[in-house]
Amino acid sequence: MKWSNFNAYDDGFLPNSGFVPHSGQAVGANTPGKAASFSSPDPSADFDLTQAYFSAGWNDNLKVVVKAYDNGVLVGHQKVVVDYGENLLVQFGATFQSVDKITIKGSGGTDHSPTDAGSGTQVSADDLTLHFPDSELITNGSFESPAAPAGGFNLWDTGSTGITGWTVVGAPGNVATVSGSFTQNGFASPRRTASSSST
Repeated sequence: MKWSNFNAYDDGFLPNSGFVPHSGQAVGANTPGKAASFSSPDPSADFDLTQAYFSAGWNDNLKVVVKAYDNGVLVGHQKVVVDYGENLLVQFGATFQSVDKITIKGSGGTDHSPTDAGSGTQVSADDLTLHFPDSELITNGSFESPAAPAGGFNLWDTGSTGITGWTVVGAPGNVATVSGSFTQNGFASPRRTASSSST
């Protein structure tokens, strides 16, 4: 992801602020007066924003606007009001699916405490949940492309990118993709279908 106008604050860095992590020891907060954003490094690789926790760093009744864009077009817009140190869970709907950029900005509100470490409209975000529907853990995991000739095999030398989605690495030599009907010296290599899953 590409991050812009985000600052990472450890929970001990500004102890007298509302930047309280929901989990862990740090949060991301926008640069004062600017919208923070994160975006896909590849505009064609969209993602879904499903939820995040927000907290106001200095103000109560801070208005937070979260916007979603796809190919430069505003497609989602959600407003919430958060208080100092609140850790408000915000869930996002369908207009935040299949997007490539999110912006977050706080405005308004009233200073929580004139004697704390600062003031202003900074908002922190923590535990953002993103889903990348078009991403796969493994590309061409069953080595179907390119197909081996019927009853034969293809050899791929070290450094080759001939197997779709793969690069052959390691010591000099080669690897083979083998046809399901290949036999040699009386041994067959029947095709098996594998599957993988992630949780």
